[in-house]
Amino acid sequence: MNMGRLIGVLAGTILVCAFASSARAEWKLIVVSPSGDDGAEGTRDKPFATIARAQQAVRETIKAGLTENVAVFLRGGTYRLTEPLVFGPGDGGGAKYSVNYMVPPGEKVVISGGVEIAGWRNVGGGVWAAKVPAALKDANATASFNELFVADRRCTPARHPNEGYLRVDNAVDPRRSFLFNAGDIPAVRDASQVTLVYLHDWAITRVAVESIDQAERKLTTKYDVGCKADYWRIGGYEPHPRYFVTGAKEFLDAPGEWWLDREKSEVLYKPMPGEKIEGFTAVAPLARQLLVVRGQSLDKSVRNLRFCGMTFEHCAWTHDGCRYAGSQAGFHFTGKANDGAGRGAMTAAVDVQFARDVDLFISEFQHLGGAGIWLGRGSRWCTVSGCSISDVAGNGVMVGEPAIRTPDAGLAGSNKVEKCRIQRCGAVYFGAVGLWVGLSGNNVIEHNEVRDLPYTGISVGWMWNPTPTPCIGNLVANNHIHHVMQVLSDGGGIYTLGRQPGTKLTGNWIHDVPLNAGRAESNGMFLDEGSTDLLIENNLIHGVVRSPLRFHKAGVNLVKANVMVCGKDVPPVRYNATPEANIKLEDNWTPQAGPTGQQVAGERAKAIRDAAGPGSCPQ
Repeated sequence: MNMGRLIGVLAGTILVCAFASSARAEWKLIVVSPSGDDGAEGTRDKPFATIARAQQAVRETIKAGLTENVAVFLRGGTYRLTEPLVFGPGDGGGAKYSVNYMVPPGEKVVISGGVEIAGWRNVGGGVWAAKVPAALKDANATASFNELFVADRRCTPARHPNEGYLRVDNAVDPRRSFLFNAGDIPAVRDASQVTLVYLHDWAITRVAVESIDQAERKLTTKYDVGCKADYWRIGGYEPHPRYFVTGAKEFLDAPGEWWLDREKSEVLYKPMPGEKIEGFTAVAPLARQLLVVRGQSLDKSVRNLRFCGMTFEHCAWTHDGCRYAGSQAGFHFTGKANDGAGRGAMTAAVDVQFARDVDLFISEFQHLGGAGIWLGRGSRWCTVSGCSISDVAGNGVMVGEPAIRTPDAGLAGSNKVEKCRIQRCGAVYFGAVGLWVGLSGNNVIEHNEVRDLPYTGISVGWMWNPTPTPCIGNLVANNHIHHVMQVLSDGGGIYTLGRQPGTKLTGNWIHDVPLNAGRAESNGMFLDEGSTDLLIENNLIHGVVRSPLRFHKAGVNLVKANVMVCGKDVPPVRYNATPEANIKLEDNWTPQAGPTGQQVAGERAKAIRDAAGPGSCPQ
């Protein structure tokens, strides 16, 4: 960073930020408060009321000739958005000066894209109801009204079964219908309100239901299940795949569930034990993004802009009613057909493009409907540090793109994600990952804790063969990855694709990866198609039911000085369509699980924590 380094100090739940600038640099202070006035002066005693007004003041300062760092202090409170905050090239600093949005010590700032729902009443049967607020009755808002939050909890849309999954009996039309087992699906008044959530090995499909025939025990969907390839068909991975159904009023039968009555424009909610209706409020997301930082090109990037100490929450995203056919890591097909035009990515709550030295420090990102943070096209030397990313419908943090671009066309690279806690992502779209690095090089992913995920923890690479790509020289180091692969299969704590010369996976601690629920293995690390030229060194992998490492159609890689604790009769390395000679094994230790293995794992884990340094790796 051009202006110095960040010092973070924990103060309650908010980390206080201080930017150490050069001796000659001074600071211009602008203050915003929810109780302020946009007609005021923007000072400590007379603050502005909105962030937009502070932006205007910053632009005026920049146009006048920025000669000092700018600090925009956001005073404590909630700032509600219906549209994202948008920052362009005129909102950032220059080569010598920075613009910083930060929170004063001891205060909590929430930037929310949600709308409060109040006025609840008891309608009997253990159910409460409230009118949909006017802001959510707009056609676009209503279409994306698919999430509800109470306090810090994501509520469950009415579903059946309440926990776990049902199993398909047999496919009828392998893309459109199947037989369910007797008694599995209760009768519903209106099947058109129902959505089928179907689990493939490493992704899911969410698709509208056309009919449920109780006599024939047949469920028929309105659009195709799965992506184009044959293995995405119903039963393509295993004979009796998992699924559940959601969206019918009849499924509203468990505490914490909710249902939207679109005809009456009401929300129904079944309260949790101990919840009281007096003063009860819930929040539904309205804004589809919260923060957009977007330059125009590499030459016209947003520069030296930083955000520190705030909470971003409540953000809407929808697959627009037809279907969501996940392909991998949150990328998916929509609409009725599996053509190239229908494949896309979720919108991110925080979207950064054509940005240089744009940083997110010690902030929280939670209760989000799409992806969390995306350092996308043209993002260079950007940092996400000391942040908490949790309860995200899709991917937690994304770096780079899924398409190859030449450097002058806006290749992302040399970014850093460090000292973050990334958890409970893929909350709706189970095939999402905690942290995804696409076709982007020279990024640093280190000292993060990545945990409690339905699928993979950290995914690096985006080419299913050894064709050279810009994904080179990435460092994935000293991360603590655990309790991943909790729902889907065929992934791991770390997952890779494609040729990646110079990429290092080193010093990572991976554990608690359960037995795969689907057909394919779940592993500590899964080095998938085309994975080549990787160094896998000094990692600790234990508490993994299947092999700690698995290679599939991989090229030449070096596996050196790792500790891989294995279960009985479980090989430390699994080779799928990979010549064993391709994998160079040097000085690895593979004790068997048990007292000795536990002791080894404990000693190695302590060494990794010590090497990370105090406060570096979240505990």
